[in-house]
Amino acid sequence: MEFKILSTRADLYPYVDEIRIAADSERDSFGFLPPAAYLEFVEQQRAVIAVDQQGRLAGYCLYGGVLPEAKIFQTYVAPQFRGEAVGKKLLGTVFGRLEQRGFLSVVANVAEDLKEANRFYEKAGFDVVNTKAGGKSKKRKINIRARELSTPNLFSFVQGVAVNQPGLAIHFGRTQHAPRYVLDLNVIFDVTKSRPRSEVAKRVIGASLENDIKLAISEEILAELERHTRPGSPDPTLEFCRSIPMLKLPAPQVLSAICSRLHPLVFPEKANQHTLKSNDIADLRHLATAIEERAAGFITSDKAILRAADALESEYGLSILSPSTFGQSFESEFGAPPRLSVQTESSRFEALGFSEDYRQEVDALLDRFSLSDAVRREVLAGGTVSAPRRRVLIRSPEGVVCFASWDCPTATSSERELHLYADEGHPDAQLCIRHSIQTACRDVGHSAFAVLRLRPQINQRLLQKVAISSHFHADRSRNQDDRVLRKISIGRLLLPGDWKVLAEGIRTATGVSIEGTGASGPDWPLNIVDASGRERRVGLEEFEDLFGPTLVYTNQRPAILQPIRPSYAEELFGGGVQPSFLDHRKAAIKFEKAYIGGSYPVIPDGGLIFFYESGKEGGRKAVIAVARILGRYTIPREEADAVSMDRGVVPTSEIRREGGRRLKTLIDIDTIMLFKDIVPKSRLSELGCWDGANLVTTKAITPKAAHSLLSEGRPTLGK
Repeated sequence: MEFKILSTRADLYPYVDEIRIAADSERDSFGFLPPAAYLEFVEQQRAVIAVDQQGRLAGYCLYGGVLPEAKIFQTYVAPQFRGEAVGKKLLGTVFGRLEQRGFLSVVANVAEDLKEANRFYEKAGFDVVNTKAGGKSKKRKINIRARELSTPNLFSFVQGVAVNQPGLAIHFGRTQHAPRYVLDLNVIFDVTKSRPRSEVAKRVIGASLENDIKLAISEEILAELERHTRPGSPDPTLEFCRSIPMLKLPAPQVLSAICSRLHPLVFPEKANQHTLKSNDIADLRHLATAIEERAAGFITSDKAILRAADALESEYGLSILSPSTFGQSFESEFGAPPRLSVQTESSRFEALGFSEDYRQEVDALLDRFSLSDAVRREVLAGGTVSAPRRRVLIRSPEGVVCFASWDCPTATSSERELHLYADEGHPDAQLCIRHSIQTACRDVGHSAFAVLRLRPQINQRLLQKVAISSHFHADRSRNQDDRVLRKISIGRLLLPGDWKVLAEGIRTATGVSIEGTGASGPDWPLNIVDASGRERRVGLEEFEDLFGPTLVYTNQRPAILQPIRPSYAEELFGGGVQPSFLDHRKAAIKFEKAYIGGSYPVIPDGGLIFFYESGKEGGRKAVIAVARILGRYTIPREEADAVSMDRGVVPTSEIRREGGRRLKTLIDIDTIMLFKDIVPKSRLSELGCWDGANLVTTKAITPKAAHSLLSEGRPTLGK
């Protein structure tokens, strides 16, 4: 028998009463919905029906949900049409519509005693992922069934992007292999001859042993050492070099051509070829080998080569690093996460680093997820002394609510697995998951960027939802069943001169191209082409969301200088020695904050806010931090208390004490970065940020002044 699927409002209006009557006939299965609800499903285009050739209602499906998870509310097939695959056709239509809108999964709640309904959904690919108690009257057990959708694109539902707007397909093929770095001879001497720089040089070797990178030397180095070693005399350096993979010199003509181009870049003061010393020529041959073999970088202590680093990277894409700079990439700046104690409306919990004291509680949480022994060992692994893994947890008096672990960042911007497990039934699970995800995304280290990979299980529906709202992306272009989510995190400030190298690094590592990034920075909006060839135009703030946490400077971006009292600065940026009034409040665990104060007309949405710590209370009289302005609002003074408890940094007692106007200005901010070098008040007038008047209220500053503050302050993400 042939059936027609209808879904438009005009087609469905005549059937609304029939749908309601059919649903009421199955009230034991569906429960009760008010009559108006059926019209609402049709009005909101969340209903499809099947009709036979005479136009009779054969069945219907009501659905809805919030991205990324949809929900089937009712699927009905008229008794005379059962066994004709009507239900299958209805669900197939619904799945297609949901996939077009970017939903990743769909759930259906089915009472355990409804055997036929459970068989229907099981046959349609819905697995039981959890159970819950039903209503008190029937005391039923409800099976929560879920099915993954074959969504080809992810849509940025949080930012309100049009439904046809694709997400980022991130391919991580070539860079699964550790990148190769070529060692200069002076670095090898540092290791073998115990020179003053030997410790940092040894870190480079240690990175290779950790499999973060692959090391190599040029054939020229062996030839150079052999020339200076007497026959029969043991040479530890030569023997050490023979244990390192060797790259052959390029063909003579190729070698000569590359060296000729390198000469003015590396030794501009030696314009005449005949003035080069033998060591200079050897250096050029080392570099030429690294370039020809497409090495990721060249590690050297040679001052001439280090001076030419920018030119060599721009011309050949070869990173030039000193051992100390390279070694920093493998040092841990993450440290122990601050211990936070939080009281919400429903529970009390604390966020802290993992220790063996909590092993049993973490094991109890992991027991819920049917992990293999191998996966459990990977999740709990502590790493090595030089590369400790990050392990953080959030626990309540009843046990661990959320546990996350991931590898420490490296210099290679390699992909890292984020393991995250949470008790999704806990009332504050979403808050805990978001805090853990944001903590991991901020852990970029000295890398230009990082890529995190997350593999939610089908029953980790809340984790999937929070990850996508945090701009993790799925790529189903190559494997429709792939549930892997990925996120590119830049984790630092971007000035105009940073874009070219960053864009090339991201393209090489992930296949995502950021187009239109010239020497003076990009033109907005940017064109981004993902690894599947899909194009997307994004504005500045959307770019910061997609690739964040990051702050982008442009000469068109507005900025303000906001005075802040030292006690508030301690709450906003950390580092205070006094007990925090954020302790026990949700604001303590959120990276988005609200500052209550400032001059409303001056504050620009989407601009940069620089915080000037005043001299009151022994303050530093300096610009100490910068952040992104998400929005500015005026709220009644009596509502400011609630905002302060949720995400504010000004205590409610202070708001009440200040009194003043009935309306208060509220500034929502995120991506807070602390200045490594604070900019003192005496310098502000020289930069055009201060006219000599007291800094007591919000002040707009020019983009040029903002650039100077960023360049001199060198801001980095705080914890």
